[in-house]
Amino acid sequence: MKRNNNDCKELEDENRHIFEKVISRYELSPDNVSMLELEFNLGLNVIADNEDATPDELKDIWLLTYDAEPLSGMVDNTDETDEASWRASFELSNELGLSMIKIDEEGNITGEWVEY
Repeated sequence: MKRNNNDCKELEDENRHIFEKVISRYELSPDNVSMLELEFNLGLNVIADNEDATPDELKDIWLLTYDAEPLSGMVDNTDETDEASWRASFELSNELGLSMIKIDEEGNITGEWVEY
């Protein structure tokens, strides 16, 4: 069941503190804050669209799996997204419950992330 606009606004209001906490922890450019806010809203839509999903329906969600992949490789492959932005993105997704990503001391990414 999809939420109506009032319910989506309520979901955003309930979780705004998560977004604010994440952006306060990183030095991000205004463009990267805007991108993270877009990710925040997309993540909330995924949550809203799947809140009543059955286990079979959840099997259709696309998961990205990381197995000790270097964060530096992700930074090198993008022109506009720096390491702080990647870390903020992963943290936001973790906080929203859409991933279980860990980044170790060497900067290797392990875990799963719902692609949205």
